[in-house]
Amino acid sequence: MSDETWARVREHYDGEQVVALVCLVAQINAANRLGVIARKAGGSYEAGTFSGMTD
Repeated sequence: MSDETWARVREHYDGEQVVALVCLVAQINAANRLGVIARKAGGSYEAGTFSGMTD
């Protein structure tokens, strides 16, 4: 990313939040890549699947 992009991100998020955001994006990217390797078709989630779950 460019310095301008990072500056814009920092306008909205503090350092800890930026780290969390980057980690989450990396995890999603890794999961997507593993799905491609496993030839897993995406899009199987149905809205409301977890709505009845409790802690």
